Amino acid sequence: MPLPPFRRSPAAQPPSNDLGFGSVVSRESTRRLLNRDGSFNVEREGISWLDSMSLYHTLVSTTWTRFFGLVALAYLCANLVFAVAFYLLGPHALHGPTTATRVQYFLECFFFSVQTIATIGYGVVSPETLAANGLVALESVSGLVGFAVVSGIAFARFARPVGRFMFSDKAVIAPFQDGMALMFRTTNARQNQMLDVHVRVLLVRSKEDGAPGREYHELALERAHVAFFPLVWTVVHPITEASPL
Repeated sequence: MPLPPFRRSPAAQPPSNDLGFGSVVSRESTRRLLNRDGSFNVEREGISWLDSMSLYHTLVSTTWTRFFGLVALAYLCANLVFAVAFYLLGPHALHGPTTATRVQYFLECFFFSVQTIATIGYGVVSPETLAANGLVALESVSGLVGFAVVSGIAFARFARPVGRFMFSDKAVIAPFQDGMALMFRTTNARQNQMLDVHVRVLLVRSKEDGAPGREYHELALERAHVAFFPLVWTVVHPITEASPL
C-alpha cells in the first residue's frame, strides 16, 4: 500500500543550523549556551543524579587533586566499615589486642582493617573466630579488587591524551589579501606533537531582523586543517560577500 504524500503543516519550519541546541533553546536570546569553562549551560530534570552519573567518566576526567581525594575518601570509608564489623563481632574475635577501653579497641580494629585490606599482615593481631576469619577473607578480596580498579583508572588517566590549546585574548579584524578578515591565534600549550589538527569556527548571534532568538553560522576559513602544529596558528576567516560578517 503506497504511503500518502508528506505535507508540511503551516506551523512547521524548515530545520535550522542550530548546532544541536534545538529551536526552543535558540529562541532564548538572553541566556548563555556555553559557560566560560566550555561546559554546556544545561540543567537536567526528570532523571535522578545517580542515573545520569557516569562514575568511570567522572574519575577519568576529573582533576588529579579531586581524584586522589576521592580515592582517599573511599579507602577511609572502606576501612571504617570493616572496622565497625570487626568491632561488632566482640572482643574475642581478634587475637592480640591488649587495650581495655572501647575507643582503643575500635582503633585496633581499624588499623587491623588497614593491614588486611592492603594485605600487609604484621602478625601482631590475627582473627580468632570463624566469623572474623570470614570477614578477613571478604576484606582481602575487596582490597585486591579495589586496588586493581584504582590502578586501572589511574593508568587510563595517564594514557588518555589531553590537548591544551591557548588562544589569543582578542580576535581582530585586519587587512587580508585584497579585503578584510577575522583573525585569532592559537597554539599548543604542551610539549607533545600534534598531527592532523582541524578547526571549526562557529558564529552565534542575535537575529538580524530584530526577532527574538539566535542564528548560527559556520565561518568559512582560509585554512581549516594543518598536518603539523608545532608553532602558532593564525586562524583566518576572510570577510567576503558570503560571510555573515
